[in-house]
Formats: sequence, C-alpha cells, structure tokens
Amino acid sequence: QFSDFCDTIIKDIVFVRKREKHGKWRIYIMITVSGEKSYDKVGRAANLGVRRVSYTAVQSGFWHRERFLTEKELIYVTEGTVYLLLNGEHFALGENEYLFLPAYGTISAPRRSDAPCAFYSVTFDGTLALPGGQGEKGKVCGDLLFPRELFKRMLLWYDGGKVEHAACDALFLSFLYDIAATRIGNESSA
Repeated sequence: QFSDFCDTIIKDIVFVRKREKHGKWRIYIMITVSGEKSYDKVGRAANLGVRRVSYTAVQSGFWHRERFLTEKELIYVTEGTVYLLLNGEHFALGENEYLFLPAYGTISAPRRSDAPCAFYSVTFDGTLALPGGQGEKGKVCGDLLFPRELFKRMLLWYDGGKVEHAACDALFLSFLYDIAATRIGNESSA
C-alpha cells in the first residue's frame, strides 16, 4: 500500500550517471510529481547529498544528548514536541514542524519531552541554499501526507553501506522545494 501511494505522488525519478571531463562521475536527477510539476536538481548552481536518514519514536522523558554537529541536519517532527537547544537558542518543535541545524554547531535538549514524540532526522551536505536558512524553524503547511511519505520512502531507500544516495537526494530535494514553494506562496499572499 505504501509503495502504491508513493507511486501516485512521485510519477517518475530518472537517474543518469555521466563521467565528466575531469574523470569524476556526476549523477543527474529529474523528479516528476503528480500535478505535472517537475524539479531538475542539476539545473541549479548547487549540490545536495543525503548522508544519513533516521527515525526516532520515543515515550515521554526523551531528551537530545549534547553533541557537536559536523554536517547539516534537518529534524522533522511527526508527533509530540521535541525540545532542542541549538547554539544556545531554545526551540520547541511541534508536530509538522522542522528545524535546519547548521554544520559545526552544538545541539542538546534544555528539557525532557512531556509526552511521546517522533521525528525524522536527515543529515546532509552541499551548497544548496536552504528555504529560510539554517537555524530557522518552520512549519509544513498544505498536504501534510506528502512530506511524511517522502520521509518514509527516504528511510526505506537509505542504505548505510553506500556513500551516495541519489534516490534519497531526490526525495529530500522534493521536500525542500515543497517548503520553498509554500514560503513563496505565503509571502505573496501577505
């Protein structure tokens, strides 16, 4: 059922691997989603690479251990509230909210969660400009099922034994475009 549902959202993902003049390989990705929209990852002057994908679901009392971030990370909350302290700034992320964490920052929890919570974490690198910037909290609006299914599929396709995760890159890029489109729509209607 999950696969059939995602196939209705994502019509096509095309991967083309091509050797450049300098000898390195480049992967070109084209995503076509329902509604006849398409996003060309390579047509932008940036790159993006998913390094890790994880899902955490815990009972009340969860707290994020202190750690130093060496890569950029996105946390997307699907249930409850996650309390974070990012470089001294407090965040309370509720359901359907996300936070971009910058590389070379410190993250911890100022307090334990009051109730069960669940969230996805995507560690990534690249030069792609993030919607809203790093260290900024945002809320997913519109079709809330779409981002949840993208994250589920990323988790399903993620293989820790591989260095490159082109399919995860494509799905994560779809999420970023969705956020950017929502932000632009909200700014123009204000």
